[in-house]
Amino acid sequence: MSAAEVEPGAAGRDDRLAELQRRVDLLGAALDVAATVAWRWEVATDVINMEPQSPAGTGVSQHARTMTEFRLRVVPEDREMLEQEIRAALAADGIRRIEIRVNSATGSLRWYVTSMRRYLDAQGRPAGLLGASRDATLRKQYELTLLRNEEWLRSILAIVPQCIAVLDAGQRLQLVNRTGLAMLETEDVASVLGRDMASFATPEHRDAFVRLHEQVMAGATGSLEFEIVGLGGTRRWLEGHAAPLRDSDGVIGSMLAVMRDVTARREVYARLQVQARILDTMSEGVGVMDAQGTLRFANPAFEDMLGRRRGSLVGESGRTLLAYPELDFERAAATMREARERPESIELRLRHADGSVRLARVATTIVVLDDVEHWIGVIQDITERTTLERGIIDAAEREQERISQDLHDGLGQELTGIALMLKGMQNQLERESPPSVKELGQILDLVNEAIDGTRAIAHGLSPVAIERGGLAEALRSLAERSDDRAGVRVRFRCSKWPRRLELSVATHLYRIAQEALANALRHGRPREVRISLAVTGDNVDLQIVDDGRGLSPQALRAEGLGFRIMRYRANVIGAVLRVEPGKASGTTVAVTCRRGAFTQEASG
Repeated sequence: MSAAEVEPGAAGRDDRLAELQRRVDLLGAALDVAATVAWRWEVATDVINMEPQSPAGTGVSQHARTMTEFRLRVVPEDREMLEQEIRAALAADGIRRIEIRVNSATGSLRWYVTSMRRYLDAQGRPAGLLGASRDATLRKQYELTLLRNEEWLRSILAIVPQCIAVLDAGQRLQLVNRTGLAMLETEDVASVLGRDMASFATPEHRDAFVRLHEQVMAGATGSLEFEIVGLGGTRRWLEGHAAPLRDSDGVIGSMLAVMRDVTARREVYARLQVQARILDTMSEGVGVMDAQGTLRFANPAFEDMLGRRRGSLVGESGRTLLAYPELDFERAAATMREARERPESIELRLRHADGSVRLARVATTIVVLDDVEHWIGVIQDITERTTLERGIIDAAEREQERISQDLHDGLGQELTGIALMLKGMQNQLERESPPSVKELGQILDLVNEAIDGTRAIAHGLSPVAIERGGLAEALRSLAERSDDRAGVRVRFRCSKWPRRLELSVATHLYRIAQEALANALRHGRPREVRISLAVTGDNVDLQIVDDGRGLSPQALRAEGLGFRIMRYRANVIGAVLRVEPGKASGTTVAVTCRRGAFTQEASG
């Protein structure tokens, strides 16, 4: 063969080699772009060789130089699968694909997607495997995260108390959670998927639901409260909120709806409306106060009772409604604390918008609203009734005073005159007819007893008016008369006392002291009772303190007839009565009334 003949052949071979090199370069570039490594494993030597065109620092050979070493890098759970795929690839032609997890030399876990096929030696026997591996760790992490998020989402959808539903452009159900199935009265999701959701709405709400769907599919959000009928025939009210769902191109393809069952709420609301109408028509006032003492509700009767415009009481502190907060606030607070155990009632003086004082009886109890304690009070204005009762009592007291005065100045004086005349006759008979003196003395004794009895009746009818020193002297006399009765010492102390007090007020205070003293002597078994009367600041204070066995909390709450009469008398004169256990033993009865409203300073 001549050189001329060889030269064209050599040139053709060079061309073919150049074309082959170009293709290899293109393959290397493609592998580089795809972050894929090409490798070759020889069965005879167990060596793994990475192709020169593969990206540096990646692939199987990065983790091992031999297949034996590489197998040890594969996580134990994936080794058997790797062995099976290697055996299958060596046994037959064709490409085998496998995803395995590999522990890298740096300790991190990597996912690899590997494709491999066998190659043969000159005798046609399997000599090894040719493969391409791509690091799919990032993709697998995304896939696992997506699966985990999907699982979380499914768990959330399964337990949320709202119905989660996805409707397509034709209003057909594509997805619904367990709560939604319960609302539709089925456990079989297949029985409702693909159904028109509007078909569950009652006829009067169907058009509104269709308009909501059209609005959402046009790109807006919306909400609707509507009624449905489940597959079992149960009617339910749902409150729904809807928004559009877009695909990756931003096209709206379906509607997401979140719906909750508000049937119970609507029923409660309907009952509340009835109750609200009842409250609005009640003649008694009703108020609701929170734990901070702020009014949260007041019905029209309560607002009218205090001369307030509609809604003006809400937000006010209950303390500002009291006419005399320094006297009544602590007492009201104690009553509300006791209302935690049972309903309680109290009489309070409230301030009218015109500045006048209204006397009210408040029955209070505790309710829990939104997990917070509130006090509900039913308020009855007893001002006019109390004024009428006070007028009747004052009239009775004046009549008693008149009768007392008539007995003292009339019958008493006449009996005293008779006694003096009989005394004169007795002296004369001693000189003229001594035998008759004894009979006349007996008559004189009877007259003197009648005088004493008349004075006692007069004093009982009007104890304060008869005493020249007014209430203070009357209480002092009460203490002296009761002292040493059944071995009990009764002491009276008075300080800074005005000479005069309005008669009705003084009489009520005296009667309260008299009843408290009688209760102590009758039930308390004290060794000593102390009565004190004083002016403290703007208040008149009366206290009856004994050191007896005291009263049980049950007896204090029960308030027998005597206690109720004392409290009634205190309310009539606008005073505050407290009956409390003593500091060490016994019982303390304390009455406080405002001095300026009742006292009159002595003239001269």
